[in-house]
Order: sequence, then C-alpha cells, then structure tokens
Amino acid sequence: HRDLHLSLRRQRQMCIRDSTPITPEQEQALIQGHRSWSKTSYSKRRSAMDRTMACVDAAESKHELKTCRQQSKAARRALRKEHHAYMNQVREQAGLPIR
Repeated sequence: HRDLHLSLRRQRQMCIRDSTPITPEQEQALIQGHRSWSKTSYSKRRSAMDRTMACVDAAESKHELKTCRQQSKAARRALRKEHHAYMNQVREQAGLPIR
C-alpha cells in the first residue's frame, strides 16, 4: 500500500517536472477555460446533486442508499469526463498538448 503511494507520488512529480512550460497567454486561456466550464456546467452539477439528495431522501434500505451512491459517482464521473474533453479543446486552441 505504501509503495503504491510512493510510486504514484513519483509519477506525479515526474509529470509536473516534464510538463511543457506555458506562456502567460496560454495560462490565461486555461484560467478562462476553467472559469467558463464552471459557469456553463453549474446547472448540470446542481442537477446531479439534487438528484442525489432526492434519491437519498427516498431510499428506504441500505441497498437503495448504495444505489444512490453509485448513481452519484457515475454522474460525477461523467461530468469529469466532459470537463476533461472541454479543457482539452481549450488546451488545443491555446497550442498546448492535450491530456
């Protein structure tokens, strides 16, 4: 377990060290992209939270609560995937490598 964490930390440090230096203009494009995503995805994020709360409120068993957690996790995963795709477009437009 501990070795896995060390390996992941080492890998993350290597990624940071090997990352492409960015210009101030590229940094501003990334910031604007994150800001834009936050604003445009707000209703989706809020809707996902509302669905989770409604599911939890309606749950009458441990199994139903587990299903709520699984659905919530799937919704978060889908939003992360959308965010990743969106930011890759921003990165590409700014002349940065996609991730």
